This record gives sequence, C-alpha cells and structure tokens, in this order.
Amino acid sequence: MDEDSLSIKGHWWYPDKPENKISGILTIDSPDSIELKTIGTLISWETLLSQSSDSKEADVILGDDLNGKCITLFKVLRTNMVGHSESTYICQIAIIGRNHFLSEKDAVFTEAKANFSLLEEWLCKSGISSKHDRNVENGTLKFGIEYEEPDNLEYYVKEITAKLSLSYSFNCREIEKNHWFFKQISSFKLSPDYSKGLQWFLKNFEDLRRLFTILIGFPIVLEGVICYGKEIELDPHTRGKEDFYIYIRRNKSFLKAEKKHPSKLLTTFPDLKDFFDNLINNWFGKYEDLNPSVILCVATMSVNLGYAEFSLLNYAQSLESLHRRMFGGKYVSAEEFKPIRKAITESLPDELNDDLRQSLSTRIRYGNEFSQKTRIAALLDEVWEDCLENFIVDKEGFVKRVVDTRNYLIHFDPSLSPKVASGTEIFYLGEKLKIILIANIFIQLGMPREKVVSLINSFSEFNYLKLRNLS
Repeated sequence: MDEDSLSIKGHWWYPDKPENKISGILTIDSPDSIELKTIGTLISWETLLSQSSDSKEADVILGDDLNGKCITLFKVLRTNMVGHSESTYICQIAIIGRNHFLSEKDAVFTEAKANFSLLEEWLCKSGISSKHDRNVENGTLKFGIEYEEPDNLEYYVKEITAKLSLSYSFNCREIEKNHWFFKQISSFKLSPDYSKGLQWFLKNFEDLRRLFTILIGFPIVLEGVICYGKEIELDPHTRGKEDFYIYIRRNKSFLKAEKKHPSKLLTTFPDLKDFFDNLINNWFGKYEDLNPSVILCVATMSVNLGYAEFSLLNYAQSLESLHRRMFGGKYVSAEEFKPIRKAITESLPDELNDDLRQSLSTRIRYGNEFSQKTRIAALLDEVWEDCLENFIVDKEGFVKRVVDTRNYLIHFDPSLSPKVASGTEIFYLGEKLKIILIANIFIQLGMPREKVVSLINSFSEFNYLKLRNLS
C-alpha cells in the first residue's frame, strides 16, 4: 500500500498459452509506472510475421514470482521488442495475490480498501502517542510509544448499496537495532451488499478521490488498493479473507501530491463529522448530475495546465454545467417557446445553404436556455452574501468580464478585445470562479451554508484573493 518500488522476478505467459512461459522482471513504481521486461517474447515468430487480423496480442499477462505468488497484469501494451530476445510491456493494472484472473470480469471481490494522499491529515486522528521522562539526577531518558487503534466509522451509501468505512491499520517494525518504523495508515473501505468486479471498486474509489480533491482543496492521488476475496484458511490456526494487492498506473500529467498540515486544508473530517453521512449519500446520489462539472473542476485542480486561460475556461464551463444540471433554466416554458422557435425557423431565407440553415436552426433550438452569463450570475448570487462579497467588488462587472474574456478566447471576436482580461487578471478571475464552483458544490452536497461561508473565508489558499489583499 505504499509507493516503494517493487522488482519481481518470475515467469510470464498469456492465459491461452500456459505452455509458453518466459522469464522476466516486473517493476512497479506505483503510481507512475508498471513495466514488465521479458527475456524473449510471448508471441511466436509465426504470429509476428502474420498479417492476419487475429494476430493481435492479448491484453492480459499472467505470472508467478519466485515465492509462488500469483500475478495478473491487465491492459497490457507491448512498447518495445529487441529482435526476438527481449520485450517490454507497459501495464495499467497489476494484481498480486493467491490466484490468477483470466480476464477482468473474473476479478470479483467481496470488499476493498484504499488509501489516498492527505487522508491521514484530513482525518486528524492518530492512535500513536508518546511519552518521555528524563531523570534530572543522572540525565537518562526513558521514552515510550503507545498505539490504540481509533474507532472505525461506518456509513451506508444507499446509491451504491455498500458500506463505506473509515478504517485504520498500524505498521511497526525494527529496521535495524537502533532504528524502528511506526506508521498508522488510514483507509476507505467499501463493502458492497454483493460481490463486485474490480472496475466497480476502482470507479467508486475514483469518485471518492474526486470528492476529496474538492473537499481538501488540493489534488490527491490514490496510493494503494487491497481487494478481498472469499474466506480461506490462512494457516492451520487462522481463517480470513484472501487479499489481493492492486497497483494502478496513473497519468503522468497529474500533479504530485504534497504533504500539508491539517490547518492548511479546505476542510477536515472534524469540520464535517456532524453531517458526513448526509454528505456522502448526496455525493453518490447526485453524482450523475454533478459529474460533468466535477470532472472539469478536479481535472483543472489536478493537472498543470500551464496557462491561466485554460483554468478560466474550464471553471466557467464547469459552472455552466453545474447550473444546467442542478437548476435547468429556460427563459419561457417549452410550450411557450415552440411557436417562437417555429416562427424564427420559418423566417429563415430560402436561399441559405444547408450547412448555414442547420447551424442557425441548432442555435434557435437552444435559444431558450439561459446564457452562460445568466447561469454564472445565479451561482454567484447563491454564495455572495458574507462570502464572495469578500473577494469581488462588483458582481455584475465580474460576470461580464469573465464572459467577455471567455467569448474572446473561444470565438476570437476582435470587438471584445477592449473588454477582456489579460495577464495576471485572467488568473485571478479563474481562481475566483473556482471559489464559486467549490462553494456551490458544497451546498449541493447538503453542507450548511454557514459552514460553507466559514470554510471558504478561512482557507489560507484563498486569502490572497480577498479584496484587502489586492491592489
């Protein structure tokens, strides 16, 4: 479950060719790389030379390490082959456990747990305590460490029919005679009512990662997953569930997670514990509606885009999507708009070419929906009092500046040039849009408005955007 590199020597084969085993080394530098280098290749010369459509390589590789552990590699892509003597494979998922899986649909588990960067800091709960006494007479020191596992917290998530647990484990070992290692690892555990496939667990852990990126205010990453199968005899005296360690290669464009003190986070669990059950159920219950907006928001927070213009465009689009999904928004009813749309469409000149007519008809079709300006203004109103009024002087002017800048960047209308932001102002506009977006997502999740206002105003990452700090 940690990020240390693993180097695994073993034998490897395709599921449909168990007789063709070759040697190789699997290197897991999770979450950045999962790479298999083999001596020889898993495919025959006949297949290599074949031009037929059925010569495609399998995307699953099985392996056994030298200690007898079973390894399954999913979503495999061969990237290099030196003659017929050496091959390199990049893998998306590696599973290490007691059994192989011939395909992803066979990878079914009863429960799974995952840990994320900054989860320990967000929970603000450690079972490790220390005490020391120094003898004033002879100066000797007595030092001790105690560990008491914190109580697990459990929530039932109706939307996914699963129990979500906040659980803890403790790792203690002697590195060398005068060097000990102590660590508490916090995890989210998902226990569905019925066994689920690997992708079900990975999807829901990704949904949780997105939620906690927004709650914490910083990009976080999935650091490790353990899935559990059926109950077995672990040794002659112990029964328990078989476990499988899951390693996932992530996109390298993701920002690295950085350590943060709990006081630097947007929220911590103590801030939310009184309504966390409601919040987590709202998250999964409204996820389909929130998802397009959340994806844009989290992606913008998690990837170094390089230009402030990208952030402004993404946050503006995310706000528009959020308002459309959660509030709808039409100027008149659909029935009232029908004759208006018909009259405008029929008034188009007959000599228009088909492409232009289709373009204008499409614009007319959506002409009854609120504009982006109207939607952003409505969401700003939701969090204006006691909150965004501390960051923005003129809300009407702010929204107009954002929309004009967005339209100029998208449509390149030269007439808008004198009205658009430039330089660092684009960055400030984008960051303020992010505040509006996060605050409105919090409200949609059922967070009390006074709590939203308090969290936004006290978040150190937003302080520099307050009016008193800007020239």
